[in-house]
Amino acid sequence: MNPRLKRLSILTILTLVACVCAFPARATAQILLDARVGHTAMPAFGRETGITHLELMPYLMEEDEYIFFTDLRGFLNNEGNVGGNVGMGYRFLEPNQVMLLGLHGGYGADQSLEKIYQQMYFGLEGLTRFGSLTSNFYFPIGNDEQVLETTVGNLRPVGNQIVLDSIDAVGVAMRGLDLNIGAYLPGEFADEHQIEAVATWYHYEGSGVDRIDGVKLGLEGQIVPSLNAQIGVSNDQTFGTNVTLGMTFRFGNNDIPDQRLDRQMRRFTDNNYNVIVSKKAVVGTAIPLINPTTGNAFTVRHVQNTPISGAPVDYVVVHDGSAEDPYENLYDVQGSNADIIFVHRGSVIEEQVVLQEGQMLIGEGADYLLNTSNYNLINLNSAFAQVSDRADLPAPIIQPRSFPVPGQQDDPAKIGLVEMASNSVLAGVTIDGSNYASPSAGILASGIHDYRVDEVSIRNTKNEGLLIEQTTGGIFKDLLVENTGTTAGTTNHQQSVNETSGWDGIAILDNDGELQFQDIIVRDAAGSGVVIAGGHGDAVFSNTLELTGNGTANTLYASGLEVRDLELITTVDDQGTETTDDDIETDIFGRVLVESLIVQSPNGIDGVSIRNSTGLVDLFEVDINTTNGAGVFTSQADLVNIRSGSVSSQHEVSVALIPLPINKTGAIVTNASDVNLQLDSISADGSKYGINMVNTTGTILSRGDGEAGSGGVIKNTQAAIHAVNSGSVGMSSPTFENNLQVASLDTVEVFDIVSANITGTTQSFIDAHNVKLFAVTNSLFEENSLSSDIGINYTADDSTAYVAQVVRNTVHESPKTFLNVATQGNVTDATLDFLFANNSVQILENGSIATTMNWTGPLSASFDNNLISGEEGTHQKGFQIWTGTSNDVAVLDVTNNVIGFVGNNGTAVEILGGSSINSVVSNNVVEFRGRDGVGTRISANAASQIAVAGNVIEDLAGGATGILFPSIYDGSSLVLNSNIISLQDSSVFADRGIILSNVTGTNDPFVELISTLNNTITGASTIYSLPTNAVTGRILINGVVVP
Repeated sequence: MNPRLKRLSILTILTLVACVCAFPARATAQILLDARVGHTAMPAFGRETGITHLELMPYLMEEDEYIFFTDLRGFLNNEGNVGGNVGMGYRFLEPNQVMLLGLHGGYGADQSLEKIYQQMYFGLEGLTRFGSLTSNFYFPIGNDEQVLETTVGNLRPVGNQIVLDSIDAVGVAMRGLDLNIGAYLPGEFADEHQIEAVATWYHYEGSGVDRIDGVKLGLEGQIVPSLNAQIGVSNDQTFGTNVTLGMTFRFGNNDIPDQRLDRQMRRFTDNNYNVIVSKKAVVGTAIPLINPTTGNAFTVRHVQNTPISGAPVDYVVVHDGSAEDPYENLYDVQGSNADIIFVHRGSVIEEQVVLQEGQMLIGEGADYLLNTSNYNLINLNSAFAQVSDRADLPAPIIQPRSFPVPGQQDDPAKIGLVEMASNSVLAGVTIDGSNYASPSAGILASGIHDYRVDEVSIRNTKNEGLLIEQTTGGIFKDLLVENTGTTAGTTNHQQSVNETSGWDGIAILDNDGELQFQDIIVRDAAGSGVVIAGGHGDAVFSNTLELTGNGTANTLYASGLEVRDLELITTVDDQGTETTDDDIETDIFGRVLVESLIVQSPNGIDGVSIRNSTGLVDLFEVDINTTNGAGVFTSQADLVNIRSGSVSSQHEVSVALIPLPINKTGAIVTNASDVNLQLDSISADGSKYGINMVNTTGTILSRGDGEAGSGGVIKNTQAAIHAVNSGSVGMSSPTFENNLQVASLDTVEVFDIVSANITGTTQSFIDAHNVKLFAVTNSLFEENSLSSDIGINYTADDSTAYVAQVVRNTVHESPKTFLNVATQGNVTDATLDFLFANNSVQILENGSIATTMNWTGPLSASFDNNLISGEEGTHQKGFQIWTGTSNDVAVLDVTNNVIGFVGNNGTAVEILGGSSINSVVSNNVVEFRGRDGVGTRISANAASQIAVAGNVIEDLAGGATGILFPSIYDGSSLVLNSNIISLQDSSVFADRGIILSNVTGTNDPFVELISTLNNTITGASTIYSLPTNAVTGRILINGVVVP
């Protein structure tokens, strides 16, 4: 800061402090506050946008004679930048009480132009009832010249440097002053609204910028006492002519003064809100780009050649590697101090490349952003675009050949055609290993950190295309790897012996750091497309990872994406104490994250294989198609997520979770996986199983979109879904076609299929044993021909709680029993909550039953609103419900069903209670077109409560029985209400209405009969029959109370 200005600013502050100290001791002043908030629209002198501002003026005033105040300002411009001022001031009324004299000063900061500018200011005031004369002085402090914007151009190589030209827009904070003359306008209206006209002259100057001299005219007045409006016009040679409009709202804890002198005493100061900054252009030419690592200019070595087929590269001619005189080979550059090795289009490099730490090898045309310390990121493609007119030539090729230098042997230690180093970069080249005899990877990154590979193609390598070992901070973008592993050897990848019969596209081994990949394609690798083995680091694939045609050696263990042996380590923080009670444990595990995975595997390998892993594999979206290989294969994998997408497999399992080395489609093992696979579609054709879930916790789900087959098509399998000792499996909108079974389940938490189309099944639909939550909903069963008598067999022998629902399904040509529900063995306490509702079942065979149940244990079962059609055959049943002997009460509801039989000896509802039952059979409609039918047959071997009400039973053939109770136990109650039984009175057969055949028990057993609404029976040869001396109560039949 200028010493004179510094002294003046200090003098101003000291003067203000002296004024405060001069307050008389007898003063009784209190602290009051005036404040205003407002907005000034449009650009103004020294400001490019409008501002919204808030100003607080706490003050002490004594008998309207003097005032000490502070001035606190803050503002926000239209672009969200801020500024503010902190100041103080003193005014007093001179002895003649005609004029107020004052001075003020303070500090201001302004970020309106993104950079912070600062200034000190002070002002002098003369204020009267008729107007004012004020002046303000501004002095920048701190960094008063700052670069606001830099425009670069003409980026080019010169010698061994990269240079550019620049234009810096530099903002210069200006010192200056303004002089303001104000006058209140005459007239009643002007007086009422306190309208003041102000004329301002201002002058500013700064280093290297034009001085500013300008004028401003303004009007300010009250709309109402608290609301002011302002308009101003300014003009100068720097900022031009500007018009501003403003409005402020004044408030505080004291009345707003209405007299002009009082108003002047509490007037807000007239100094600028913002620092006045003028701009100047500073032109720089041939400025070298600076390496942020070394602090020196980047050193660039150029390589350019056009080799003649079969002719060796010239290693004798001397070049300096400049843009004007590039090297013809890389041999002269290796080991040099080059920061950047720039290889021009059309060049073929016949040496192995070993990058040094911090070194970059950039191919011409690479869209690589170079980080510089003086200009941030610079696109090198634009920097070298003018070096040559070879834009039509291919990207440079690194194609090492054996014995590249006369007399030099292949170096067996160099197992990469290109070897990366820490902080190195490789971009814009093609690596071709077809001319190199020794087994070698395309790119080797081993034991290094913070390196990058961009826009690189790798092909025809004997070993891996990209081999990464124990590195961190690697970034890979726009990578194409194809036709790798041409030796088709055998490797142990340092983790598992003899698990790959060919070399892989990308191998990531023992990664404990973080690796980032973006837009990666691997094609036609002899082994796996990508292998990630060991370590507890992160491998993150953003955008797309595309793996196509890999496993060309037809290896047993290869896959598109192979993940194995990810590690979990636990660190313990003992908190510096001896006790373990406060120890904090932190789990660190390997992670593989893939945003979008595309796998096409026609060569008999798996799409995704995850084995022996305690880390996390999270695939956000997948599109996996395999032939003779699993779509997704996991074994002993703890955390596997798939969030969306589709999996399709031909002739092999689509989603298999079973351990090596046994056949992937069948074995049961104890090793568990933990998965959450939430796909849109799962399809399989010709495999043993479509979904094979063994000893696995978690969920496999195919969501579909409601359209038929959208959840996947599984066909020609032994079982479309096979799950044993596992978590949850479900499919929505799938198609199951030509399978032996739809599902084979044993000890499963959840099974749920919705809106399935099931056709061509040849053995059975579903065999479900100990499935805790079972649901088949809204599915179509048609054109099936089962060898089993049971379509869905739901059984349990474990003492736990089960829920089963079969709802809104349509069954054409059902097997002998569509659904069987039963406990097995000696289990007596398995709990079942069961619902069979809104189904349509067509039964055709002799002895067919839509649903059978034989359950021992707590039971709540509902059969509601179903349509059962017995269209052919005899001795058919709608529902056969039996309960085993136990102390539990079974709750059975059979309601709102429509049941019809064409053949003889049909039974709509049969209930046999081996335990106490609480049963309601109501509002069913039953029709017999064959002889000797039974509407309901209910027996109870323990005291029960049975209600049969509102049923309509019609016999069109003869010999039917409406409601039959073969045997009811002592202490039971029978409620019969509103049943309508219509029999054939012209029939030669016995037609019976309501029959209670026997009451069992000891010591004169009795059954209570209850009827509150009339039961109508017509055409019966026997309207009712009750055992003698075995009933109490009455039944209302045809308007008559019986017996």
